Amino acid sequence: MHWILQDGFLSETGWDALIATLERFGIGYSVHAVVPKTGELLPPPEIDHANVICIGSYSMRHVAAKHGWTPGVFDL
Repeated sequence: MHWILQDGFLSETGWDALIATLERFGIGYSVHAVVPKTGELLPPPEIDHANVICIGSYSMRHVAAKHGWTPGVFDL
């Protein structure tokens, strides 16, 4: 499982704990800027599988769907 995290949430409660946990357990993650409305990630992620979860803005659902990532996002 690879985690894609949106940048700009560094001051959110739990951000440091999330990063520490991912690193502690050797879980892959990357931090990206998200283009509003389209959900395009900058820089584009280089992931060779579909086991991805995205944490960030609502617009990230577009890129998760485009790539067929599972679970992708929790789209309510």
